Amino acid sequence: MDLNLPAEVASGPVRTTYLRTSSSMPSALPPLMLVLGFDISCREYRRLLPLLEAAGIEAYAPCVAGWGFTETTNMRGVGVGEKRAQLLAFHDQVLGGRPAIWVGASLGACIALDCYKARPNAFS
Repeated sequence: MDLNLPAEVASGPVRTTYLRTSSSMPSALPPLMLVLGFDISCREYRRLLPLLEAAGIEAYAPCVAGWGFTETTNMRGVGVGEKRAQLLAFHDQVLGGRPAIWVGASLGACIALDCYKARPNAFS
């Protein structure tokens, strides 16, 4: 998925790799945003996503900028601000801005808290 990030963060689209459930069952829960920890990829959730899918839960696991398979060539850096901008753009452009339950593993929890501080309405 090519994400459009603010010009101060990227000079062009940022191709972000992610995994997601494809459950077609309706769910009363908001979507889950699974934020990975330090220096791993969305594949860390490859065993969890089928379980969530079987439960009818809509879930997304994007690779965070600088880790995993996200292409960072157009990004001006991969620090905290850039990671926040990338994940909030993912939330807006892939989840349609719907409030989500953000779950962070390890450093991903800190990234999720940073995103909450920047935009609490992205969280359910």
